[in-house]
Amino acid sequence: HLIEYCLIEVRNTNTTRIMLLLYLSALILFISPLAAQDEVTTPSNEKESSGACTLIVCEPGERGLPGRDGIDGKQGPKGEKGDPGPRGLGFPRKPGPIEPCGENGSLGDPGPKGEPGEKGDPLPAILSAEQIHMYVYFIPCVFFLVYLNGQAHGKKIYKTTGTEHSFDEAVDICNKAGAIVASPKSKAENQAIQDILSRYKKSAFLGMTDRKTEGKFVYQTGEPLVYSNWKSGEPNNKGGGENCIEMVPSGKWNDMPCEESFLTICEFEV
Repeated sequence: HLIEYCLIEVRNTNTTRIMLLLYLSALILFISPLAAQDEVTTPSNEKESSGACTLIVCEPGERGLPGRDGIDGKQGPKGEKGDPGPRGLGFPRKPGPIEPCGENGSLGDPGPKGEPGEKGDPLPAILSAEQIHMYVYFIPCVFFLVYLNGQAHGKKIYKTTGTEHSFDEAVDICNKAGAIVASPKSKAENQAIQDILSRYKKSAFLGMTDRKTEGKFVYQTGEPLVYSNWKSGEPNNKGGGENCIEMVPSGKWNDMPCEESFLTICEFEV
């Protein structure tokens, strides 16, 4: 039967396959007598087991239809985590252009009022050396300068040098001290200046003149007078050239030449 199968295959194949089949046929013919000899010496029980037909395939058969898919097996355990790979070489990003600042926004509503702060520490019971110096030396000095040779009224302080000068000299002295020559603008201010004159028993220059226009006395700022206390018949410009004002100890005014020398009283505003 094996030889018949091989002959059938010879008809259905090419020359190369024919040569191969001829070689296999010769091999089968050579092996057959040896198989018959072994059959004589083999016991009956072994003969039955060896009687199975041995199939020798002369050439591979044609590919058959695909078989059914097998059942998936159970998923195996998860493997260990592998080592990390080499780190790539990144390229730094180029910074983008700087945009101009936008316009300022509108102010928001005011916030709520904060809570009051803690009460501060009380003043020290013991005065510092500077405070002691101020109370011991400075305050009595101010009292001496203002109330012994000066006078205060409202926001003005009138202070005299105790010396007599011409009007222009008096203007220069007072200006250097940051003041002006005393220029009363009310009865009370006129009285404060009179109190100084009463102590010194001397006359003093006031800060108003009519140098620009005869008979029109004005303050150093150029403003016209808002208060006056002239003697009877004054100003009269007696002899000509009486362009300045003298205040006598009684508080009355009299026009006099600016070159005369009278007590200098400066007016400070605080």
